[in-house]
Amino acid sequence: MSAIFKNSKKKVSQMELRKFMNEHKTKQKAIKKIISPLAKYNDQDQLTCVLCKSIVRSEAVWTVHVNAKVHKQNVEIAKELKEKTNNFTTLKRRLTPPLIDAS
Repeated sequence: MSAIFKNSKKKVSQMELRKFMNEHKTKQKAIKKIISPLAKYNDQDQLTCVLCKSIVRSEAVWTVHVNAKVHKQNVEIAKELKEKTNNFTTLKRRLTPPLIDAS
């Protein structure tokens, strides 16, 4: 290292470090919860993906998880399953109305 670089380092007091860390904590807590039909929070307030049944470590990683290959495959499988179930219900015959006795 050069002498200029050594001298240019700023000395930070312990109080300043504590203040910085407390500010950082409050910013982390201010992260909003994910609102998505695929996201749920469990009893321990952990973010989980409903389709993948996996725990997402933080809200910041949610977008990475959603864009992941495995998640996209699970979305496609869910869409196919939904289409199959919708086709199945539309092909069913309607129930005949109950017969009314005239007696």
